[in-house]
Amino acid sequence: MHTIERNVKEIYEYLMQTYHPLAMITYGSYSNHTNNLNSDYDAVLICSETECFHDTNVIANVRLDVWGYGKEWIESLTDYAKLIQIWDGRIVLDTDNIAEKLQKQVISYIENCPKKTEEEKKDLKVWCEKMVERTYREDTEGMFRWHWLLVDSLEIYCDVRDLYYFGPKKTILRMKETDEIGYRLYDTALRKQEELKAWISYVFKE
Repeated sequence: MHTIERNVKEIYEYLMQTYHPLAMITYGSYSNHTNNLNSDYDAVLICSETECFHDTNVIANVRLDVWGYGKEWIESLTDYAKLIQIWDGRIVLDTDNIAEKLQKQVISYIENCPKKTEEEKKDLKVWCEKMVERTYREDTEGMFRWHWLLVDSLEIYCDVRDLYYFGPKKTILRMKETDEIGYRLYDTALRKQEELKAWISYVFKE
């Protein structure tokens, strides 16, 4: 058995013995097999009766990032943004289809999430252009605004294209896989402040 497979087996056994979950959904790098030596093991557990918990123990040399919720809490959940991370997760345990139902509700929430209006997109464009101009000062505040805009522009990139924003890691990966030009411009802007304007122009497709 490979080390990674053995680690996952040990983690699964630890979680089962410790929390006796009704359902388990893994997500992140261990779910999609992109994990490396620095990866956390991400999972959501649904238990019959429990207070919400966050387990960050190290099991089999892997740091856990495991969130647990009671069945009653899950069944009363209305804000599915709180569990958005499981939308593409892998169900590894499911009693009475609890996990499957929850995942479908999260996906439905994403699909029906309101999109930005054209007016809101124009406001975002104005804000980005102002931020770019303020980076030219190249003082401490200017450099801070460069980094600030690099972070926020990933979500704005998704807003302009009516895409749900799943966070920086997934957005960068999606660009790398589906938008070679955008990925290259963003990568360059990360390294060279003078290339920020080109990236922002591309965000709004000028």
